[in-house]
Amino acid sequence: MSFNSFAADCQCDSGFEMVEGHCKDIDECVDPGRCSQTCTNKPGGYKCSCIEGYVLERQHYCRAEGDVAWLYYSNRRDIRRLRSDNSFMEIVVEDTGNSVGMDMDIADGLLFWTDRRDLTIQR
Repeated sequence: MSFNSFAADCQCDSGFEMVEGHCKDIDECVDPGRCSQTCTNKPGGYKCSCIEGYVLERQHYCRAEGDVAWLYYSNRRDIRRLRSDNSFMEIVVEDTGNSVGMDMDIADGLLFWTDRRDLTIQR
């Protein structure tokens, strides 16, 4: 006795995967870094968006609107800021000791940093 078996070769559209015989949407937003700010999963895909004050570029990246942005950084001795167009750099805080981590409270205009030499958090 012989049996003929017929098997269907099912495939899912892009953005879906086969799970237990059914096509299931892939949540692309689970992967970090897919979008620079906000990722919204859609059936078969996803959409990137930006918070207020930013505009979406190249479908994945958010850029600050308006004036050129500032990059704040530490070289352990000083805290400095650099315009994102590289046209101007200035020292914001001199002789910090050994500053290694920073955070900003934009609303109140405050800059915080950790000082490894003194084992303190400064403002």
